[in-house]
Amino acid sequence: MGMRVADNRIGSVMDLYDRELADLYPQEEVRAIVRHVFHHKLGMDTARLVMERQSALSESELLEVYLPLKRLRRGEPLQYVIGEVLFHGLTIGVDPSVLIPRPETEELVERIVAASPRPPRHVLDVGTGSGCIALALKKHFPDAEVIGMDVSAPALERAKTNARINGLELGWLKADVLKDRIELPAGLDLVVSNPPYIPRSERAGLDAVVRDHEPELALFVDDA
Repeated sequence: MGMRVADNRIGSVMDLYDRELADLYPQEEVRAIVRHVFHHKLGMDTARLVMERQSALSESELLEVYLPLKRLRRGEPLQYVIGEVLFHGLTIGVDPSVLIPRPETEELVERIVAASPRPPRHVLDVGTGSGCIALALKKHFPDAEVIGMDVSAPALERAKTNARINGLELGWLKADVLKDRIELPAGLDLVVSNPPYIPRSERAGLDAVVRDHEPELALFVDDA
């Protein structure tokens, strides 16, 4: 049976999200997803959702918040459905070609910045993916030459797009750090990487939202 919304009221759509995602996420997470979708698609904040629960949506507004639910119901991560995340004040576009930035990745950037007594001049981000780390470091160290490297061409294209979106200029290099001979820039004084670290033998036990939708190249390493 297909998804059906009782009417076009905001509350009815929210109730539909509750029903359709109940077997995928805890209730509090479903409510957070609803808030994100309404805010991103219609510009509605939490207070407005509460106060205008009985208000009706137009047909176009209803479609804007209904279509994401179809993708979420298939288990697609919210970040891919929305198409972007905020990372250190930057808008980072994401799609299935790149790993979704995690809070731990933001913490990594914070630690790098805190541990740098003086700004680095030349920075290399190995396995840059969406470019989130490289872009955040360029934002913190605007005078540094920052290069993002990845073996995935689609990931590099996404990273380049993210650089343009945020008005930052970086260098990009397609290479496999484990196989290719790489000409590194002279004076390189900071190398950062957030590489794949999950053994392939643990794939089956991984959350399906991650396992079935995020790029295997960025998640898994061969078992030792």
